[in-house]
Amino acid sequence: MSKELQEYTQRLCEMLGSHTASNVEVAAQIMLGDTQLKASVCAALPTVVEAQWTEQVLLNLMRLAESIPTIGVILSERYQGLLRAFGFQYSGHTIFQNLLSFQKRMIPTLERTNQVSDYWEPTPKEAAILATLPIKRLSLQQKGWERFPVWLLCLTQLEELNVSHNNLKQLPEQMDQWQQLRVLNLNDNCLTTLPDSIGQLVALTTLPATDNQLRQLSENLGQLQQLQQLYLANNQLEQLPNSLPQLVRLQELRLTNNRLTTWSQGPAASKTTLTKLYLADNKLTELQPILDHYPKLQHLNVANNQIDNLPVTLPQQTQLRRLYLSNNGLGVAPDYLFELPR
Repeated sequence: MSKELQEYTQRLCEMLGSHTASNVEVAAQIMLGDTQLKASVCAALPTVVEAQWTEQVLLNLMRLAESIPTIGVILSERYQGLLRAFGFQYSGHTIFQNLLSFQKRMIPTLERTNQVSDYWEPTPKEAAILATLPIKRLSLQQKGWERFPVWLLCLTQLEELNVSHNNLKQLPEQMDQWQQLRVLNLNDNCLTTLPDSIGQLVALTTLPATDNQLRQLSENLGQLQQLQQLYLANNQLEQLPNSLPQLVRLQELRLTNNRLTTWSQGPAASKTTLTKLYLADNKLTELQPILDHYPKLQHLNVANNQIDNLPVTLPQQTQLRRLYLSNNGLGVAPDYLFELPR
């Protein structure tokens, strides 16, 4: 390749990083008019693109593929997994749909992007590329997943991930790549434990994990110092981690329909902010330990338990506004119950 052709190839490839479609159109027209140049660009494309891979580059590549079928072949053959991941957020994008249409029309024997295994494992280079994609939110419900796709861990800029309504049986052993993740929706899966790795999600504020088969929670749960909402209803929990009171920013905790018999967490945290606690449909027999841990409760639901007496300290819960006690073993309500703040 001549030096002049090499330099021109480099400039055309760099145009793919432009944020305007016009530059891509110009590059396409130039290549369509020069067969040798087109071949040169196509040969150099993977090396140049991977050196400056961004979301915009990928979009521009897909635009270019509409005019230069060879680009579509390169994308389809070399970046199937990346396009699969990219497509979860951009599946409705016209450009992405055009690429899929091109694949079906021009490469019928190729395993198409929309059929790449959800359990695709990226190479180190592909993982580095995925980390550059500014994907903030993903909703991946009802995929039928039983295993957690490892490529999701490469999306290091994720802030919200919804993998509810799948068949996931366990979470990854390492999740420290998700330093920006604020919401992780695990509802309606087949999880039996929240592992030690859950403590690595240091930015997490909301963790819904209802309708699973949880029997154990890691003590590392207490490391989630930003956590505000924790939803664990409809599981099989018989006890809670001693680290639970360390969640000093926790505002709402839902534990309805589990198998809890006692509230025996570690020492109460003096700065606890919990205001809503749902414990209906368990097997609890005492209120006092709960009140000791959470003096700022405003909403407490302990209906359908086995509580047969109320602590004399109940009137000291000056912030309590709603207390649900139906279907317990209580006899006559003490007079002070009617003197609580309303």
